[in-house]
Amino acid sequence: MTKTQTVDRWRHLTASAFARAEIVPAAQQFVGTMRTQRFGAVDISQVEVGRHRVNRSVEHVRSSREHNLIVGLQLGGNSLIIQDGRIAALSPGDIAVYSTARPYSIVADEPMVCMGVKLPPTMLTVQDGLLENVTARCLSPDNTLRTSFIEVLRAAAHPDAPLSDAARPLTARMLGDMVSIMCINEAELLGLVDTPQTDEDLIAEVLAYAYAHLSDPALTAGEVAASCHISVRTLYHLLAARGIKLSAWIRTQRLEKCRHALADPQLAHLPVAQIAARWGFRNAAYFSTVFRAEFGSSPDAYRRRTRTAAELTEAGPR
Repeated sequence: MTKTQTVDRWRHLTASAFARAEIVPAAQQFVGTMRTQRFGAVDISQVEVGRHRVNRSVEHVRSSREHNLIVGLQLGGNSLIIQDGRIAALSPGDIAVYSTARPYSIVADEPMVCMGVKLPPTMLTVQDGLLENVTARCLSPDNTLRTSFIEVLRAAAHPDAPLSDAARPLTARMLGDMVSIMCINEAELLGLVDTPQTDEDLIAEVLAYAYAHLSDPALTAGEVAASCHISVRTLYHLLAARGIKLSAWIRTQRLEKCRHALADPQLAHLPVAQIAARWGFRNAAYFSTVFRAEFGSSPDAYRRRTRTAAELTEAGPR
């Protein structure tokens, strides 16, 4: 966690984590802390800062080489995000998005804690016009992936359970997809999207929800269907047309999560059963059976083999 007590230092940190902007402190002594983690092309920052104001001007925008979408999750205190003639008043648990491609202001009239996700346009599958419709708005509680996004974001940025280097780009892609879906869903809830959702969009939403809930052993087709506001029958019909069986897809994704965890030396201290349970396999015997069927060896044997291969690689040629 980087600590700072000077406005100049904070201006440098925020320029790197979010965008160049003017920082106006509300008191002579400025105190803030920030921790930024990189997940592929996506940055996740956790911020704790005193009263201040952020102003990104037209000049700041013009002088920037890149423009990104920022997703802010309020964890403590209250703040305002002002952009495009709108004001989002954030309380703990609220989410709002804003773009560094246009001027904005952030007002914190009290100390606050928040998380910010910086996503480049290449990570998003949303048209610019739609994004402009949802900036500086608190996401509705009815937004389909809002709760799931918060869970994924907290898990990804948790300092006591760091993700492996191999998992970070995949996490970035997942966050980009989830943010895209949330923005589309928010525009739909606001009545700003006239184009009907295609089957491909709906399938993407179904699989995104299922992927975000792989760790839930009680995940059902009914829950997935309800999250997308469709019937179970419609869900099965859509997936069947693409040759996808939901239960098999979920099992395969869970097995991949377990396989990566078993090969991760940072998780070598965890029992196989605990890793299996973390990804939705409550029955250790069943997990061992389906793992062997998928990868050709037991979980224990796979872990030993990958560990030996890693040790030989580290040792190098003799």
